[in-house]
Amino acid sequence: MKRPIVIAIIGYLIGIIWGIYNKSIFPFWLTIIVCQFIIEKTFIRKKKFKILSLKRYFRYLKLYINKKSLILIIIMSIISNIVVIELNNQYEKFYSRDEKIDIVGTIISSKNEKNYYNLYTLKSTNKYIYVYVDKKINLDYGDKVYLKGKYKKPEIQRNYRGFDYSKYLKSKNVYGSIKVKDIEIIEKNNYFKILKKCNEIKIFLKEKINENWNSGEKDILLGIILGENEKIDEEIVESFKISNLSHILAISGMHISYIIISANFVLKKLIGYRKSNYITIFIIILYMIFIGFSPSLVRASIMGILTICSRLLYSKSDTITNISLSAFILLIFNPFIIFDLGFQFSYSGTLGIILFNKTIYKILKSIKNKYNKSLLDNKFGKAISIILSAQIFVFPISILNSGTIGIYFIFTNLLASIIIGPIILIGIIYFFTLIINFKISSIVAFSLKILIKILIFISNINFLPFSKFYLAIPNFFIIVLYFIIIMYVQIRFIIYEYQIPKNQTIQRIRNIIALIRYKIKPKKKILKWMLGLILLFSILYNLIPKDLKIFFIDVGQGDSTFIVTPTNKTILIDGGGQENFDVGKKILLPYILSRGYTSIDYILISHFDTDHIRTEFYLLWKN
Repeated sequence: MKRPIVIAIIGYLIGIIWGIYNKSIFPFWLTIIVCQFIIEKTFIRKKKFKILSLKRYFRYLKLYINKKSLILIIIMSIISNIVVIELNNQYEKFYSRDEKIDIVGTIISSKNEKNYYNLYTLKSTNKYIYVYVDKKINLDYGDKVYLKGKYKKPEIQRNYRGFDYSKYLKSKNVYGSIKVKDIEIIEKNNYFKILKKCNEIKIFLKEKINENWNSGEKDILLGIILGENEKIDEEIVESFKISNLSHILAISGMHISYIIISANFVLKKLIGYRKSNYITIFIIILYMIFIGFSPSLVRASIMGILTICSRLLYSKSDTITNISLSAFILLIFNPFIIFDLGFQFSYSGTLGIILFNKTIYKILKSIKNKYNKSLLDNKFGKAISIILSAQIFVFPISILNSGTIGIYFIFTNLLASIIIGPIILIGIIYFFTLIINFKISSIVAFSLKILIKILIFISNINFLPFSKFYLAIPNFFIIVLYFIIIMYVQIRFIIYEYQIPKNQTIQRIRNIIALIRYKIKPKKKILKWMLGLILLFSILYNLIPKDLKIFFIDVGQGDSTFIVTPTNKTILIDGGGQENFDVGKKILLPYILSRGYTSIDYILISHFDTDHIRTEFYLLWKN
C-alpha cells in the first residue's frame, strides 16, 4: 500500500462530510461494496458485456484502490463518522440548555474590546464559550472564574446559502456565547504557564506598537507577524480580497520557510548541521505555541518539521504525505475545522502548487521570443507558475464564499511577493528589538512602515478598471465539472505534450486512455451535432418565458423581497438597513449571487436609513 496516510485522510474526510450532511456512513459504504462486487463478478470475470470487459486494465486500478486501501478507507470513514455524530450530539445537547446559565471555567484569551462589552474566551471541560463581560470588570489570561449569565446559542443559516454562524463557531470548537451578569474570580494563574507568558508578551508588544503606529498599518503588521487580523478595517480586508492577497494577512508556509532559512543561516556555522536542524524544529514549535494553533500555521509547521526530519534521516521528503499528515492531525482534534476558510484556502492553495506547479512552469517555459529563447525560464516564470497553480484550487473556494473575482491577481501577487519577505524578516527583528531596546526598534520601524505602506498601495487596485467582477455562485455539479476538466488537462499535458519518460504508472494511464478512446470512438460529425444541439437548447431555454419567482430574504429586521419576472427582469424591494451593519454586503449581495443572478434591474426601497445598499449594488444596478 503506497502512502497509507493519504489513503487514511481520504477515508477520514469522506466520513466527516458524510456524517455532517447524512448522519450515517454505513448505507454509503454498503452501496460501494455492492457496486464493486457487481462490477468485478459480472463485468470483469464473466465478461457478459464485451464493451465493459476491463479485466486487462482493472489490475492497474487495483494497484491504487486495492482491497487493503478500500478497507482502510472504510475503517477511517466509519471512525470519523462516529466522531462527528457524537460531537454533533454534544453541541445539540449544549444548545438545548436554558437561557439562564451558571458555569465554571478558565479565561484563555486576552480581552477583545467591543462597543459595550469586553469579549473573552472561556474554556470549561474542553468546551470553548465566548463570554461578554462589562467593561468595568478586567480579567486576566488564566483566571478561573464562576459566572452567571444569559446563554445564547449560535444562529443557523437564515437564508439560502447564507452565512451559518453555528458552523463557523464549530470550526473553532466554540459552543455559543454568554452575556455575563455576575462573575467571581476563583483562582488566578490557573492555566499553562508557557501559554500565559506568551500572552503577556503579545500584550506588551501590542501596547508598544499602539504608541507609535497608525491603526491601519499597525493592524496589518499584527496580522502578518502575529496572525491577529480581527481588528483590521473592513475596507482594507476587502481590498486585500479583491487583489487576491488575503493569504498575506494569515500565518502560512512563507513564515515557516523564512524561519527555517534564517535559523539555518545563523546556526549552521556555529553549532553544525544536525544540531542547527534540531534547534530549528524547537524554534518552529515555540513559534506555533506563541502565535496560536491556526490551521494554516499548523499545516506549515508540521510540513516544515517533517521536511527537516527527512534531512536528518537522509531520506526524501514526500510533500503529499506531509500535507496529509498535517490535515489528519487537525481533523482529529476538530473535524468541523473543514468549515474554516483558513483551512480551506491553506490546503487548497498548497495542493494546487504540488499538483500543477511543474506543468504550468513547463507551459510558461515553452513561450519563446523571436530568437527562439524561452521568455519565462527564470525566477519570474517560477513565481508566476506558483501563483497560477495555487489559484487553480483557491479560485472555486473564493467564488463559493464571496462570488467575486479580481483579474489582477498575478500582478498584485508578483509585486507583493517582492516585499512580503522583507516585511516578515524585518517584522520579526522589530518585535525582538521592542523587547530588548525601544530606541533601536524605532529605527527598524521606519523601514517597516514604508514597506507596509507599499503593500497597502499594491492592494488598493479598486481604482483600476474591471478590478472586481461579480460571478453567479456555481452549484456542486459545476465545481465537480471544473475539477474534472482541470485534471484532464493536467494528465493530457503530463503524458502527451511533454513526453514524460516512460514508467509503469504513465504507461498504465496511457493504456486506460487508449482503451476509452477505442471503445467510445468519437466522431467529429457527432460531436459537432451534439455541440450544436446544446447551443440551440441553451438559446431556446433562455427565450422561453419562465414562471414568476418571488423570494423573501431575512435581513434581520423584517424581510426583503427579490422578484424575478417571466422575462428574467430582477427587482429588489425593501432592502432594509441597520446601523453599523452593511445589509447589502453581508446579506443581500451574497443571496442574489447564490441564486444565480449578477445584475439587478430595479431597486424599490420603502425606507432607507443608511447608504449601505445603494453603495453595495452600484455595480449590479442597471436602472
